[in-house]
This record gives sequence, C-alpha cells and structure tokens, in this order.
Amino acid sequence: MLTQVKDITMWYRRHECGLRMAIFFSAATCAGAFGGLLARGIIEMEGVGGLPGWAWIFILEGLLTFIVAIVAFFYMNDYPQTAKFLTETEKKEISRRLEEDRSSLADEYGTKYFMRTYLEGTDSTGRRPSNGFWTVVCTFYHPRPKSLAD
Repeated sequence: MLTQVKDITMWYRRHECGLRMAIFFSAATCAGAFGGLLARGIIEMEGVGGLPGWAWIFILEGLLTFIVAIVAFFYMNDYPQTAKFLTETEKKEISRRLEEDRSSLADEYGTKYFMRTYLEGTDSTGRRPSNGFWTVVCTFYHPRPKSLAD
C-alpha cells in the first residue's frame, strides 16, 4: 500500500492527493467485498479437473494476480520523467507543478527543526502548528484536585 501512496504523491500536488488516495482505498475496500463473492462462485468449480474448489480459488486468483503484475511492471511508471506516454512538454509541466507545490517544504531534516517545532511550539517559519509537543502534554495533563482535607 505504501508504494501506491508514494506513486500518487509523485504525480499529484499535495492538495490533489487526498481525493486520489480516497478513491484508491475505497477501491481496495470494494475489491475485498467482491473478493468473497468471487471466491464463492469459484468454489462451485468443485471437482472440475479433479481439483477441490479451494484449489481453484488459489489457481484463478493467483493467475489473475500474476498477469496483472506482469502487465503493471511494463506499463506503470514511477515518475513523470520516466513515463513513455508523456511528451517532453507534459513531463516538464508535471515536474514544474510538483516543484512549485513542494517549494514550501524543507529539503532536509535536522534535529534542530524537530526540537524547535515540538519543544518551542513553532515551526521553521515561526508559525505555531497545532500538533506540537506542548499541545499533547497540556491535553493530557490534569493536575490532581485538592481534597477538602488539604
């Protein structure tokens, strides 16, 4: 699943990825739902070729997976720059859009950025993100109530 998410982020800008990922995961859910129906139909092949129904499930679904994997290996492209179906102009446009979108992101990771964000509560631009260390600490910190005897 992570490979598909990576592939989506290599082709679309950040604000375009959400819908594509939602469609992908919804399709995976639907495939799981229909997989049971498909298996139920295949298991009715009990005795065909002298094989039990469960064996036919493995054979047919495995064969389909194998064929799709071979086709995908030759036709799917990891990056727009390596896509054979795009013209040079289209490759440059996709690269420009992606670069424009990620221009606000950091290119490197450093401990100082982590410390500043999660301990001081600000990011590299001075903004206060809502998911900082102190937000988490303050959310779960509940002082002991004083008893009436104190």
